[in-house]
Amino acid sequence: MTSGSDTAALARLSLRSRITTIVCVVFLVLTTLLLFEMHNREREMQTRLENALLTSLELNLESLQDVEFQRVEAYARRFQENRELAQGLRDRDADLIDLELVELQAELDPTAAQFVSFDGEFLGGSDDPLVETPILTAEHLDLLRAQGRVTTGLAFGADGSLVHVAAAPLFVQARPVAAAIVISPFQRTTDKLAKGFGSQVLTLSQDGDVLQSSGTAMVEEQQTKISAQATRWGISLLEDDGRFLQIASLPVPSAFLDAPLHVVGVQDASDALYETRIGNAISALALASGLTLFLAFINWSLRHSFFPLNAVIRSLDALSEGKTDQAVNVPKTDDEIGRLAGTFEVFRKSMEARSELERVNRELDVATRIQQQCLPTTFPELAEMSFAADMVPMREVGGDFYDVFDLPSGKIGCVIADVSDKGMGAALFMAISRTVMRAIAASARGPADCVTMVNNYLCVDNDAMLFVTLFYVEIDPNTGAMVFCNAGHNPPVIVGPETEPRYLKFDQGQPALAVWEDFDYEEETGVLNPGETLFCYTDGVTEAMSAELEEYGEARLLEAMRPLMGATPSDQLNAVMKSVSTFTEGAETSDDITCLSIEFKGPSSQSEGAAGQAD
Repeated sequence: MTSGSDTAALARLSLRSRITTIVCVVFLVLTTLLLFEMHNREREMQTRLENALLTSLELNLESLQDVEFQRVEAYARRFQENRELAQGLRDRDADLIDLELVELQAELDPTAAQFVSFDGEFLGGSDDPLVETPILTAEHLDLLRAQGRVTTGLAFGADGSLVHVAAAPLFVQARPVAAAIVISPFQRTTDKLAKGFGSQVLTLSQDGDVLQSSGTAMVEEQQTKISAQATRWGISLLEDDGRFLQIASLPVPSAFLDAPLHVVGVQDASDALYETRIGNAISALALASGLTLFLAFINWSLRHSFFPLNAVIRSLDALSEGKTDQAVNVPKTDDEIGRLAGTFEVFRKSMEARSELERVNRELDVATRIQQQCLPTTFPELAEMSFAADMVPMREVGGDFYDVFDLPSGKIGCVIADVSDKGMGAALFMAISRTVMRAIAASARGPADCVTMVNNYLCVDNDAMLFVTLFYVEIDPNTGAMVFCNAGHNPPVIVGPETEPRYLKFDQGQPALAVWEDFDYEEETGVLNPGETLFCYTDGVTEAMSAELEEYGEARLLEAMRPLMGATPSDQLNAVMKSVSTFTEGAETSDDITCLSIEFKGPSSQSEGAAGQAD
């Protein structure tokens, strides 16, 4: 069971590390089970191969022995069927025995034969060291006489070497008189076995002594080591000086031997074992490489899969600190974590947008208060003149402004302006422009001098590259005389009770403020007749767009002013605003709409009296 400390240690790991650890443990367990199963199967296969090798050796040996036993048995039966030979052996007729041997000697090669009485007397034999003396003991001869049939088996020849033996009792009148013994060297069989087996073949005694060797020559030390572990049936492996010898041992019983012999096949398994070990090493290396690659893939896969989740966590941490700019920048995937990351990014963006909206709203609230404080709420009260003005911003804060103020000269200063941008920046620039305009107008020599100084002031530190179109006019309330300066602004409309609406003509065009520093602006003059109105406006009126993307235009403004001949400034203002609103119905407002209407009523009686006294 997992201890509490192990569980706590596992819990401290990241989810990706825990999954990797679990997968690694499972993979190692499965790999161990697989290796164990592979080892068992390999061992079973090795056992089957060893059994097949041992069976092959056994079958080859039996087959070769059968051939030799059948051959010597055939010769033994021929002797057994030779009646004259049996009588010659009974009568101890050496000449007859030699004659029979001479007749059969050519057919017996490479075998040899001997004749022995059942008393153990050597009666004759081939000229071969293997049969110089009787090779069967008295017990074997008694057994042969008792059985009365041909018997085969292995025995030791007269020179001590192993031989195949076929012993046949010879009878005269149903009485056994002698034994005909035909032999062939066992070395002949083991040589063939070694050639077919592709190895060295040893014949060992029960005690492990090497009786004979066939095949590749082997040093005595190797034979000693092999004989020490080859006296048991089966397969074994012997390591000798860096070489590996595979030993297959078979017991070979015989009717003429007191103890079974062992035929041992010896193969050099060094190359095969080396190849097996190389194969095992390659398999182990492949397994280790596969495990490494598997773990690397698991780690990469989990890292890749958990990357969106980690990005989400980082973004959540940032949100908890009030930061909404920590984006979840991850590739789009269709798995659960990828969809979670995508959904959270949508949520984060909505939060960011909401935060930005709140910031803008706060900014606009401040700008709105600034704008409200900048625009005049009252106008000079004069018997000779009346005023009306209004502004409809595109957003909560516009960049347009207007102003009407008294001048030390007794004239009335009127200004309308349009800042190029919108929002907080435009509102602040508007406030600066209005403040500077008022401050300079009181001491300037005239409109041109005032506008020139305001322009130079606004050009300084204008990193935002804002500019202002402006129309400034100074009107004498006693005469209606006008002195004005236009800086890139729309021309006002003059409308009287009996005259058609017309635009105020400008002799020359001049740039907007804050565009060209040290530009010398020039002023022009005009006059308002009693009852006439100077209607000033910004481009938000003439450039207003309908739902069909059509501009309101200057011609439509004149048409809107035509029914207003003789109307008060307030009525003119309301009518134009309504006309523009009707025209743009269904369309989004594209710019601030600002209007300033200035009516010259004519000189008052006090003004006329003062003028008469002056005369």
